[in-house]
Amino acid sequence: MAETPSQKPEHAKQREGIMTARSLITRIKVTVEKRKLKEGYSYVLRWRDPETGKRFYEHAGYDNKLAKRKKAVKERDLLLGQSDIQSGLYSFDQFEEDFTESQKHRLKESTFIDYLAVLRQFRCFFSGKRCLQDITPLDVERYISSRLSEIKKISLNTETRTLKAMFNYAVQWEKLNKNPFAKVKFFKIPDKEIRVLSPVEEKKVLRTIQNLQGTTEERKLRFTGIFLIALQGGLRSSEIRYLRWKDIDLNTGEVNLVCRDEWSTKSWKNRTVYVTSDTLEILKRLKMIQRKEKPFYYAHASSISHVFRQIKRKSGVSFTLHDCRRTCASRMAENGVPVQVAKEYLGHADIQTTMKHYTKISKEFLKDAMLKTAVEHKKEGKKIPFTEVS
Repeated sequence: MAETPSQKPEHAKQREGIMTARSLITRIKVTVEKRKLKEGYSYVLRWRDPETGKRFYEHAGYDNKLAKRKKAVKERDLLLGQSDIQSGLYSFDQFEEDFTESQKHRLKESTFIDYLAVLRQFRCFFSGKRCLQDITPLDVERYISSRLSEIKKISLNTETRTLKAMFNYAVQWEKLNKNPFAKVKFFKIPDKEIRVLSPVEEKKVLRTIQNLQGTTEERKLRFTGIFLIALQGGLRSSEIRYLRWKDIDLNTGEVNLVCRDEWSTKSWKNRTVYVTSDTLEILKRLKMIQRKEKPFYYAHASSISHVFRQIKRKSGVSFTLHDCRRTCASRMAENGVPVQVAKEYLGHADIQTTMKHYTKISKEFLKDAMLKTAVEHKKEGKKIPFTEVS
């Protein structure tokens, strides 16, 4: 005899309700729409309510990667919905709410979005576990093994560190006894080759900017200024975009990076860099024809990246704007600047970052140093410890 709805066990009714909700929510597909602006692109999230057919739009910023992260957050919001809170246990819902309340105004917007996206990705993998106390170190290893087939090891290390940091908050708030990520082992990643521009490549890029067709004089000066400030001051993209005219001393070449309410440097510290007299001449010409507070005004970093991808293609020089920052560090090393001074100049929090990721002595510099040492040894009548390079 078939069971009537009223005769079904309570757990069967709950399971049916969950399956119905899931079948409804999986029909909601979020898409990213790319819209071309005068300079760069903007991105919009779009989705439709399956019950009413009503369309929804949400601005997703000016960067493709950030838009994709926001899309992932939105999809998981719709997928997860509201979950039941088990009595006496710390649910994922409550943890996310507590984390948002305590950290939203402490972290940068993009970092905060990344954190929530990673947490929701992790939560989706353990759809049958509603509470943080249910997660064991073995569950963590299973999650890592699963994600390894979807993303690169270096990205998985970043994701794992993020989750470890988030679970540390739960331990700090005395909601968990210990962190299941505490003893996780990260993948070893081989060092990437550091790209440094040569003086010849630098001149080639500058010549390409000056010869850009259909570009106003103001834009040529702006592109040149961005390139030279990145190269000589070692500035990051966000530091260039938020630079103001009042931060630049057009007499001394001093450029001050000043933290303020709406923006701060990556290290949250003020610092000062310097540019050459040639760069100052470019900036003076730019200021004469530009009437804005910020000389390198762009809504998002992707707009600058878009411009320099075009310059890269036309010049034939393979580089990114961040390579200019690495080049700056390398040239400081070649000129005998102590690594501690380079660390402060570049705004690194850890000196290992300066040494490991940014400093690459050019082959020409090493060759000259070897030859110079060989000559000095010959003059002093000492044995040459290496063969001369021709």
